[in-house]
Amino acid sequence: KRRWLILPHSAPPMIPAEQARLWVSAVVGHALPTDVPLHEALRSGEQLCDLANAIRPNIISKVARATDKMTEMRRNAKCRENIGQYVDACAELGMPTHGLFMTADLYDGGIRAAEVALRNVMAMAKLAEGKLGFSGVHVFAASGSTGNLTRSSTFANR
Repeated sequence: KRRWLILPHSAPPMIPAEQARLWVSAVVGHALPTDVPLHEALRSGEQLCDLANAIRPNIISKVARATDKMTEMRRNAKCRENIGQYVDACAELGMPTHGLFMTADLYDGGIRAAEVALRNVMAMAKLAEGKLGFSGVHVFAASGSTGNLTRSSTFANR
């Protein structure tokens, strides 16, 4: 049974990164931090792995969870491992190359991090709703139909 993420008409327009954050939160079943930009909320790779596993269960068999007891070097390695596994899962699911990115693009931050995070989440939403027949949370695309998200389009307020 499909569930739709419908934003009320009375809601103020949301920027695409916030819409992407809302979709990821709904799919993974827990809220992403709202006090940081989307790419920083996804930087550990844990939520990205959870997203891939929500869309196709066990596509990533082991998600590395960071703990306070880990050294910074080990935590950084786990984050990079998670991001790499997620990107591999995206490719396995059939994501077009424009939606993929290198681990360093997201993990190292910088100007590209925000762009690659948003582009990837939008591509994942389109892929999940279209080719994969994902039965979880769906969004309405700008045209009012599903599966028509592009890099420049936004989730529609309905």
